[in-house]
Amino acid sequence: MKQIIILMGPPGSGKGTQSRLLMEKLGYGYFSMGDTFREAAKQDNDLGRLIKTTIDQGMIVSDELTKQVFDQEIEKVMGKPGLILDGFPRTAGQVEMLNSVLAKHNISDQRIFVLDVDKVKLLTRLSLRSATEGRVDDSDIARVEKRFEEYEKKTAQIRDYYESKEMLIHINGDQSIEGVQQEILSQLGIL
Repeated sequence: MKQIIILMGPPGSGKGTQSRLLMEKLGYGYFSMGDTFREAAKQDNDLGRLIKTTIDQGMIVSDELTKQVFDQEIEKVMGKPGLILDGFPRTAGQVEMLNSVLAKHNISDQRIFVLDVDKVKLLTRLSLRSATEGRVDDSDIARVEKRFEEYEKKTAQIRDYYESKEMLIHINGDQSIEGVQQEILSQLGIL
């Protein structure tokens, strides 16, 4: 039976790092909406330009644009024994997109983790990531603040939705990378 692991958290919380570690450990497929958007934004077409403009403004890409990209890209990773979703879903519309895919593939095993990290620590992480990885969306403090604002505004209802279904598992994201990974693996029953 296929399992879906969803990692949620604000920008810089470590979703990408933890997703990749889980992917290596479990042999699962990996899907990052952020990575997918960054790739789409490089394309010289209408969709790519719209996504690039949205990202450059620190906004969350609309559900309409997300659906265009998601429906095509998610199918590329559905053949694995499990799937790790990094930063998806972020809106109620994206929950519907995901639920549609889960129903289509008859998947019911979902584990949803939220990485809780102090905002001051997140700002430090993002400035380091900007310096080491050259991530444009991390380089401007005003843009970073906008991303936090958008994240809180749009994803609070998603956290509440999964919390109300008793599906949300809180992880202390202020720990070391290894500590966070151990906590996630323990929650998955792997340790």
